[in-house]
Amino acid sequence: MDMRRTAALISSPTLVIAGQYDTVTLPEHGELIAKTVAGAKLTLLPAVHLSNVEYQTELLNVVLEFLQVK
Repeated sequence: MDMRRTAALISSPTLVIAGQYDTVTLPEHGELIAKTVAGAKLTLLPAVHLSNVEYQTELLNVVLEFLQVK
């Protein structure tokens, strides 16, 4: 589903997290979302598809850092 037009309407601070080795949702998809949402921050984790399972500590650190800055 192409959600680029909808994503462009997002005005809230946005953190995009993508798996560097994801073959289901490609890293390029995360990059596109981050480029589409004004001011979005992109973080690539060395994960395949489930960053929250594969890199729990790293994911938590990225999210907490993002939330503390905003």
